[in-house]
Amino acid sequence: MVTSRIPFELLQHVVSECRRFANQTELLFVTNLIEGDVREYDNDGLSMSSQYYHESEISSLLRAFEALGFSVHPFYNEVDFIRWASDRSNETSGPRWKLVVTTAEGGDGEGRRALIPAFCNLVGLPCWNSPAHGSSVARHKFHANKILSACGVRVPAIWYYSREQNGWRNGDRPVNGQKVIIKPAWEGGSKGIDDESVLIADTDLSSYVARRAEKFGQACVVQEFKTGFEVGAPIVALPNATAAGLIGFSDGKNQRYGNRARTFLDEKINKSAKNFVFEHIPAAQCERAMLTAERAFDILSMRSLGRIDMRIDEDGEAWIFDTNESPPPVPRSSFVQLFENLGLDYHDVLALMIGVNMLQFGKIGLPSGITPEL
Repeated sequence: MVTSRIPFELLQHVVSECRRFANQTELLFVTNLIEGDVREYDNDGLSMSSQYYHESEISSLLRAFEALGFSVHPFYNEVDFIRWASDRSNETSGPRWKLVVTTAEGGDGEGRRALIPAFCNLVGLPCWNSPAHGSSVARHKFHANKILSACGVRVPAIWYYSREQNGWRNGDRPVNGQKVIIKPAWEGGSKGIDDESVLIADTDLSSYVARRAEKFGQACVVQEFKTGFEVGAPIVALPNATAAGLIGFSDGKNQRYGNRARTFLDEKINKSAKNFVFEHIPAAQCERAMLTAERAFDILSMRSLGRIDMRIDEDGEAWIFDTNESPPPVPRSSFVQLFENLGLDYHDVLALMIGVNMLQFGKIGLPSGITPEL
């Protein structure tokens, strides 16, 4: 049973209100399509399309939205959406309230997830989840880590290696003998992570990280590696950021990733990575981890919903190592599966994801007398 800080009645209310308002709402759905097999790398380094969706996945998602009663206008790249929304003859202020729902991250560079939220803010279209700043900073592992650290949130030590700046930022690097993990600086979905990503720093570290940065086609972060459980804390804003529980990540055999990293092979190719309800530490420590995740969500300017990823060490302490400002609305995602474990079905989880955004934009309200735990 999931230990959640959100009363189930409150989740049901948001789902019900979303369903009630659905036939008055048009979703402007912006995404990117991939053809063929998922690839981790292309000629320029890490593949920008490896987190796109196949047409069959998008078709299923669109049918699910329509089954809830929404009208859906899909766009399969950012340029088509921007052209459409820039043309005022499209009457973007028509009879239905319009909400932009985006999974798009076309182009390259650290700020690519911020494009659609920034554009929507410019033209006055409501866009779901985090605004441009939150969408950008939450995806940059070094910047997010340093902001959280400055605000007193427990994070692993981190270092930054840039090809363009010819090495370590400020000349600072891990000391020899420290266990670290090497990652691309602003990617998700375990891109760039393999069985050689975790190592002990030695005199050859700089040259090894330089080769990795060249392979990635972007800057690297080198992060202190914490052994233990890997967990995520799905967050929804009702209206304040509230953790729905903790979901564990398993390598398919062991519930503890332990000394291993969750790799792209686990996540996208073999699909051996699994999720499980995480209650492997005392309730007070679970509560503290969820409160820490809520703080991180607010500090990083995230909004509506997101997921904060942590490593739980041998002492049961949570270390935030990654953030996701817009978890994917697909059945296999850990965000969806945690709420299913709470008792919602998949369509209800989609209604919750839209409903939380309706709440943030003032389209629905909360009932009196039912509030998340404080």
